[in-house]
Amino acid sequence: MELDRKKVCGYSFIKIGNFYKSNISIEAKFNGKKLDNYNLAAKLIDDKFLNAEQSTYLIYKENILVYAGYYSNTLYDRWFRKQNETLYIWHGIEDKEKLKDDLRNHPEEFSIWLTENPYIDDINISKAIEDIIIMKKQPIGNKVGKELEEQKNRAIKVSEILRNI
Repeated sequence: MELDRKKVCGYSFIKIGNFYKSNISIEAKFNGKKLDNYNLAAKLIDDKFLNAEQSTYLIYKENILVYAGYYSNTLYDRWFRKQNETLYIWHGIEDKEKLKDDLRNHPEEFSIWLTENPYIDDINISKAIEDIIIMKKQPIGNKVGKELEEQKNRAIKVSEILRNI
C-alpha cells in the first residue's frame, strides 16, 4: 500500500485517515448531556492504527496544518469511540473555536497523521515533537504551547543564571 507521507519540522508523518459525517449519529452523553446529531467520524486506512502507541498526531484541513497534539496511551483511547460499526471522533477537537464550523460542515476536508518514529534511542519524544511543531508552525487550533516561545523569551535559562552567580 502506498502511504501519504510528509516531513514536518524534520519528523516523518503518515496519513492514517480522513474525517466524514456518518449517516448515523452516536448515542452518547457528554458532560451529562445527551448528544444530539453528533455524527463526526473517521475512516482509517487500517484499524490497527487504533492501537498505535504514544505518538504525535497532526490534523490537516486540506494541505494546511490546523492542529497538533500527542497522546500517551493508544490512538483509540485519545480520539475515538466505536458504535454501530462507526468510528466516531471523541476528542474534543470540534470544540476548538477556530475549527468547529469547518469541521462540522466540511469534515471531509480534514485528515489525521501520525509520527512514524517518535523515538530518540528508546525514549518516546512525542510531547517534545508536539511542542516543536506548535511553536514553529503555530496551528490555528492550538492554544497550549504557543505561549512557550513567549515564556522562553521572558524567562532565564538555568545555565545562564549559574554563569552569573
